[in-house]
Amino acid sequence: RYVVIVGGAVSAAAGLSLAVLAVSRYATTETYHEIVWGVFGKVAKWYKRMKRSRRAHRIILIRHGESEGNVDSSIYETVPDCNLQLTAKGREQAREAGMQLGHLIGNDLTCFYISPYMRAQQTLTIMLQAANFDPKKIMVRLEPRLREQDFGNLQCRHSMKGYKEEREKVGTFWFRFREGESGADVYDRVTLFMETLLRELHDWTRPRWKNVVLVCHGLTMRLFIMRYLNWSVDDFCRVWNPPNCAIIVLEKCPITNGYILVSDLEYGDDRENLPNRMRHENQWNFDHGKICNSLTNPDEC
Repeated sequence: RYVVIVGGAVSAAAGLSLAVLAVSRYATTETYHEIVWGVFGKVAKWYKRMKRSRRAHRIILIRHGESEGNVDSSIYETVPDCNLQLTAKGREQAREAGMQLGHLIGNDLTCFYISPYMRAQQTLTIMLQAANFDPKKIMVRLEPRLREQDFGNLQCRHSMKGYKEEREKVGTFWFRFREGESGADVYDRVTLFMETLLRELHDWTRPRWKNVVLVCHGLTMRLFIMRYLNWSVDDFCRVWNPPNCAIIVLEKCPITNGYILVSDLEYGDDRENLPNRMRHENQWNFDHGKICNSLTNPDEC
């Protein structure tokens, strides 16, 4: 199949080159440049469409089950965040999520990328057991770039309370914890991971996965979706964390081969469903008209 596609591409390129050479004999320099750039622009668009067509049908994001830190914040003072384990409730949540995932994707070829934190690894292990996937149809990779936001090392409850109050003033995206990360730092490493993921999905020498599943953390999930759909920082800060073991699905559009968010996330002070404008890729996310009005009419700011 790949030989046919590559052969067709080479033949098309050769034909276009001959056409360009033929035109160059009779066209002016300006017209010639327009034709050349037009031809190669079309080839570039075709190549981009071919690469995007290899993308997985779904990218599925799953938050880990309830952990010890979710029910007792004092444990962060004695146990590193990466070593926190699931509670009994968290294990049950993982089993239920595994059955839901199995129903959603069946035995399609699926690649799992998981945070190396203990609670994420435990969640995936229980999910795989509950779903009873065919081992030949899945691949699992530990991905450190999907880890939780770094809040520092062992965390003092009293200090963390003050930091979180300060974060409310500065903003979830911008505030950096002492000895830790800001949301913007996590956004940067999620961006690097996304570039790796898309490069692997576009690679003709790799298996063509039907599904990609990310088992990670609430903030990491939201930042991944923010990065792909190009949300503004203001919109991101109004999206609530998904609950433990929530399954969030990005589904490929057959026309554009881009992804659309088909699952619900809570948004705004009233925790309403996410607006439709935030479910699709946004090339532009800056309302310059609103900013210009606020500058010329300070009363409206």
